[in-house]
Amino acid sequence: MKSKLHFIAILFFYISNFNVDTLAQTISLSPVSTKVWAGETVEYTRSSISGCNDYGWTASLGVFPDFQDAQSIITSATKVKVKWNMTNLPDAAINVSCGGGANGSVSNIRILSLVNFNPGGMSGPSQSVQFCSKPTAWYGIAPAIIPNSESPGNPPKVASGYEWTIPPGWTGPNGATGTFRIDEPTASSIQLTPGNCAGGEIKVRAYTDTEGKGTPHYSNYSIPYM
Repeated sequence: MKSKLHFIAILFFYISNFNVDTLAQTISLSPVSTKVWAGETVEYTRSSISGCNDYGWTASLGVFPDFQDAQSIITSATKVKVKWNMTNLPDAAINVSCGGGANGSVSNIRILSLVNFNPGGMSGPSQSVQFCSKPTAWYGIAPAIIPNSESPGNPPKVASGYEWTIPPGWTGPNGATGTFRIDEPTASSIQLTPGNCAGGEIKVRAYTDTEGKGTPHYSNYSIPYM
């Protein structure tokens, strides 16, 4: 009797380990790209593990828009959508698991974004200039480079446009006044014409909606000039 119980115990051990080994398989995920745009929605597809019906998904720095923007879900679906947060942190990840062992992930995802980016100081004519003489002059900042966009052999991406705020009475390109956007990567530097004796603050912030992914996101404003 004791020998029979011992045999059953050994059999149970091997069966248990077989199940663990099965669950310990890797669930493949695609795409495996580790760069996404802030606000972009990406659809991920998982492989199947025999014996698994419900899979647990988690998104670090992202949400599942088809599940009321939850950060963690359980579903039998083979495809899920993740909307990545409006941030420029480089440690986003998506994970999927089943049971006690089977798992898969795409980690070290870098989010391309200008959120919290601080433009450099603005250059322009001497602040002693007499604005009553209405001199047209160039004002600008260094082009904003998008954090996390660098890659081997490729230059980093730059902002797709700039939003300027100029004093009342001033005019910018094509007669623009007040706060206006210029959808050009070169608009980090523009010509401004002061109003008659008008002074005030000039500031600019970069934005991007590069490749039409996500929603436009903005940097912080530059330190006001004047």
